[in-house]
Amino acid sequence: MAESPSNLTITVSKQDGDTIVALAGELDLYTSARLRECLVDLIAGPQASLVVDLAGLDFVDSTGLGTLVGVLKRIRNEGGEMVLRAPSAATRRTIDIAGLARVLPIVD
Repeated sequence: MAESPSNLTITVSKQDGDTIVALAGELDLYTSARLRECLVDLIAGPQASLVVDLAGLDFVDSTGLGTLVGVLKRIRNEGGEMVLRAPSAATRRTIDIAGLARVLPIVD
C-alpha cells in the first residue's frame, strides 16, 4: 500500500504591513513545493515583509528547511525580509540540528 502524502495547511493574512503565512501540519518532501509556490507569489513585490508562523507545524524535514532557506535568499535579493515565528520545540530542535539557527531569523 502506498504511503499517503503529508498534509499542510497554509493560511495567509495581513497584519501591520506584514504578510503572515501560518503553517499547520507537516512541511516535508510532499508539501514543500506547494509552500514554495505560495511564498514566491507573495514576495513578488519589492521590499516584501513576510512572517512565517510555525506554531501549528507538527513536523519539518530537510526539504522543508531548504524551502525556507531558498525563499529567504530570494526575498532578501528583492530587498525584503522574512522571519520565522513561534516554532514548536521539535521544529526549533530540527532547525538547530541542521545548523540553520544562524541563517533563519526566528522570533518567539
